[in-house]
Amino acid sequence: MIKLKKFIFKDTEKNTELVLPVTPPSFTVYHGINIEVVNIHTLGDVALPGYSTLATLKIECMFPAKNYPFNQPNADLNPYSYIKKFDDWKNNHTILRFIVSGTIVNIPVLVQEISYGEQDGTGDVYATITLREYRRLSAVQVTKTGNAHRAVE
Repeated sequence: MIKLKKFIFKDTEKNTELVLPVTPPSFTVYHGINIEVVNIHTLGDVALPGYSTLATLKIECMFPAKNYPFNQPNADLNPYSYIKKFDDWKNNHTILRFIVSGTIVNIPVLVQEISYGEQDGTGDVYATITLREYRRLSAVQVTKTGNAHRAVE
């Protein structure tokens, strides 16, 4: 028997976890760096590499209305409960940890977008979830001591 990957969403603040009820057939992670193109007189365009961009992840999934043999154990058979959960996370700006078992994917994310609908009359809901990597900001406080300045985090 093939062991399917688990797509796990952890809300670390509330100490809760959601596993997608059906393992999606695929997922895509987009990440890179910013590249600024500058035109220099008599040389033309040059590319100046910048810093990394935030990863974007897209997942196409199904929320089942029936107990299929490929469902994860304890799958909720109310597909709209999943839609509501992702909508709540999106609207509340909840920082989640997204993990795909058996891969290097373990990223803090925000739910950027969810689109969904029914296709085949079964009551199953098909969705595309777009996630954006979350990067925590930390401010540096500068204090003045005499004639010198020092940074304090």
